[in-house]
Amino acid sequence: MRTRTFLYVCAVLAFVLVNTFPAVASNNEQSACLSEAQTEYQNCVSTCKQTLQVDQDTCRNINPECAGACQAGYDTCTQGPSATLQSCNGVCDSTLSAAEKTCRATYTKGSQDLTNCINTAEQTAILCRANCQVQVQPEFAQCQADFNACIKACPPASGQ
Repeated sequence: MRTRTFLYVCAVLAFVLVNTFPAVASNNEQSACLSEAQTEYQNCVSTCKQTLQVDQDTCRNINPECAGACQAGYDTCTQGPSATLQSCNGVCDSTLSAAEKTCRATYTKGSQDLTNCINTAEQTAILCRANCQVQVQPEFAQCQADFNACIKACPPASGQ
């Protein structure tokens, strides 16, 4: 409940910051204000997530410091497969973009052939992204297994 209230307060603060800025401000001033409000909101959400995690660990009787170290290990472990996945998906997106461009150059706007061509390109991209997921799944699974083992090895929150 405490986390939800804190998140609500942060959201209200961001709203107030955005809506109390003078309407006659220049675009640069508005942009800076909006950027600052967005940053404050993101910091607020981050703090709430950290508080939630500590509270959950305590409720599960897991030492929060140990659990935090396990989480940091998991985050480090998943960086490699996350980068690989992002790169692979980028290739899929580039291929889709090129295929759509070819479709538009080849077929008349509004034609069924254009629709079919783009649909085929999108289906190919979906399969490509699924293949990317399959490629990195074992690495993510190992990270999860390592995290689970780490958490199980943590002492209780009460220090017993």
